[in-house]
Amino acid sequence: MTTPLPELKTGRAALVTGTRIAGVVACVPPMRVTNDRFAEQFGDSVAEVTKMTGVQQRHWVENDVTASDLCRAAGDRLLAGLDWAAESIDALIFISQTPDYRLPATATSLQARLGLRPGVIAFDVNLGCSAYPYGLWLASMMVSSGAARRVLLAVGDTSSRVVDPADRATALLFGDAGTITAIEASDDAAPAAF
Repeated sequence: MTTPLPELKTGRAALVTGTRIAGVVACVPPMRVTNDRFAEQFGDSVAEVTKMTGVQQRHWVENDVTASDLCRAAGDRLLAGLDWAAESIDALIFISQTPDYRLPATATSLQARLGLRPGVIAFDVNLGCSAYPYGLWLASMMVSSGAARRVLLAVGDTSSRVVDPADRATALLFGDAGTITAIEASDDAAPAAF
């Protein structure tokens, strides 16, 4: 006799308890690219896209800067700001559509560069626009389940390397950045709905 699968509940929020966001740090590269750069190429449509999206500028990396470089800079500042020892981290999730390498996972190199201990859970996830909320849910579930006490969520992309500069729909929108969010166990944290 087989046990029936539980019914899927769609449209309902997942409630996560016992976790909190301890801090968030973002890092953008210094090269700022304003919409003026595209005026000759795209003409009046630059103003239309700016009005619709609100995007007036973006930051782009130089050729030798990777998504993990940006996340590492953010991670170093976050750990120092929280006064967290690198050894206290149990897991690292790296989310990107522009990872440093196809293989191995960027999370493992970022793990070493942040000084995290060898036994840390470290893995990559490939997501775009929905990366942060899904990553936050995943990290929170790891903590809520007891699999980890402290998790770093790294979300970074170097979209300027893959976006077609002749494509108005993407060239005017996407920039490069890296973030690190610290999620930790907390007995007095309010429940979070995802």
